[in-house]
Amino acid sequence: MTIRLLHTADWQLGKSFARFAGGDLAALLREARLAVIERLAARATEADVAAVLVAGDVLDHEHAEPGLLRRMVHRMAGFPGPWLLLPGNHDPARPGGLWDRFAASGDCPENVRLLTRPEPMTLLDGRLVVLPAPLLQKHVSGDTTAWFDTAVLPAGAVKVGLAHGGVPALLPGQSESPNPIALDRAERAGLDYLALGDWHSVLQVGPRTWFSGTPEPDDFTRSGQGQALLVTLPGPGQPVTVRALETGRHAWQARKVDLGHGPAVGAIGDQLDALVAGLAAPGETVLRLTLEGALDLAGRAALEAALGRLEARLRHLEVQDEGLLTAASEADLAAMASEPLLAEVVAALADSEDPAAPVALRLLHQTWQRLEPG
Repeated sequence: MTIRLLHTADWQLGKSFARFAGGDLAALLREARLAVIERLAARATEADVAAVLVAGDVLDHEHAEPGLLRRMVHRMAGFPGPWLLLPGNHDPARPGGLWDRFAASGDCPENVRLLTRPEPMTLLDGRLVVLPAPLLQKHVSGDTTAWFDTAVLPAGAVKVGLAHGGVPALLPGQSESPNPIALDRAERAGLDYLALGDWHSVLQVGPRTWFSGTPEPDDFTRSGQGQALLVTLPGPGQPVTVRALETGRHAWQARKVDLGHGPAVGAIGDQLDALVAGLAAPGETVLRLTLEGALDLAGRAALEAALGRLEARLRHLEVQDEGLLTAASEADLAAMASEPLLAEVVAALADSEDPAAPVALRLLHQTWQRLEPG
């Protein structure tokens, strides 16, 4: 009687990644969100699951182009079983909206089920019943899973709930959030499992209730991204087993490096090399690097060169150096004083109280290094 399911959520296909709009990275990250569907299909096939449950926010917004939905369906082809898609707050099931249009377009295969109504769906000849709680608008104040408690279901069936929202009693800062879900909904409704979406990290809410997180990471601040959950249900009322499966391509990492005060030039590159050595897959890593410490101008120049080499080894590098002090040392100033006119400018910048003066001095030093023979 054992039933296996793959629980995923928050694909957010079509996400703009506006913070990276200046280069190619945004397009690469959008493509990765489509590519992860193929890995989900492979995991589902390998585990011989009865269905893939997608707990909301399949799309990043409700104005997605039909071509994006067609590409999504193409990536699903590796798993021929049921894909159960629940509308979330990013892609609600508005009457006449994107999900109704997709259903009427002829592009939606029979094994892709759009759960746009709060009514039971029976699978496996009645052995499995899925109770969906679709969002019909972006934000609601009531608990869309409340109807689970009174649903009339076939006797002896494994009962699984599928919902998208927050759990105010568990998640910090969500007491006033829309789309609330009761902490004990699975117990109240007698569910064997409650599959949730909206929280982008894997999170266990209770013995039978989990958030799957997003299958492709999209945030520096959370761990537990880039996974899907393999759920094993031995039978009605039996203990559930949940195992996280890796699905993500990119790793989003936030690291802090304290360079100290006036480190040797060679030590700066060594510290960044050590950082890369600790990454599992540098070429697929989106890294936010926070730098602290204090450098002279020569040290800053060495750092810029080291950061250039580091950036080439990563998918993307974002540097935050507000906590890194850079100031000209006596040696820096003496080295640039070889020309009288240059010495005048250097002295003026060194004595200036203008907040932009240290930056100007650093840029002058970089230019001088490029032009100075030897």
